Amino acid sequence: MGYGKSRGRGGEYEYFFCLGRHTGRTSCDLPYISVEKLEDAVLQEWYAKGWLSTEDLAQTRLAAIAAIDEYLDSSKALLAQQSKRLEVLARKKQKLIDAYLDDALSADDIRARQTEVQREISDARSLLLSAENDRLQMLERLDTVLNALEHAAKLYERGNDTTKRSLNQALFDYFEVDYEDEAGQPLGEARQDGACRVEAALTAPVAAVRALRGAEPEKPGTRASCTGSGRWLQSADRGVASEG
Repeated sequence: MGYGKSRGRGGEYEYFFCLGRHTGRTSCDLPYISVEKLEDAVLQEWYAKGWLSTEDLAQTRLAAIAAIDEYLDSSKALLAQQSKRLEVLARKKQKLIDAYLDDALSADDIRARQTEVQREISDARSLLLSAENDRLQMLERLDTVLNALEHAAKLYERGNDTTKRSLNQALFDYFEVDYEDEAGQPLGEARQDGACRVEAALTAPVAAVRALRGAEPEKPGTRASCTGSGRWLQSADRGVASEG
């Protein structure tokens, strides 16, 4: 969708329009839509899908952590295995020192054997760190998504165009825009007496988190007369404009 301005009746009017229709590339019949109507419809989608209550957040966090731990069962096994390996290597290292002190090993022998043991210890520690970091990174990303779902709708409503653009791209994969009458039937051509309808699809990480609470949003309907599926981008002057 593109953005434009026009003058008439003593004022300046801002509007969005389908680029496909404007260039003749598509048969889209979506009329020009006032910026105010479209942004109001987008805001409704934010409050319908772009946030979770405090209770939902707490329960979602618990469900997500359980899902992460289940997913990382192999990492748990690896942690236990490498921890046990480190214990064995520590004992082996001590035995080498004892043998050297008892003159059972020469300095050259113990140096070579200690080098090998130290190499194994470094490998075990590296595997441990990798397994621990996997879980930490997932938890950090979970916190990022949950914090966004707790505050983003209000931030969006109060934000400037740049903020709105960033938030739209962070939480929503795309929006579908249509115009419909009071009965919910699509309106064709350039009629301006209808209501703007927007249906949004969440990005995969956000949708996955919401699904943990059984709050997976409906997929966009097929009634949209302007079927572009690009992410919403900031035009030169506005915060909500889409690639058709």
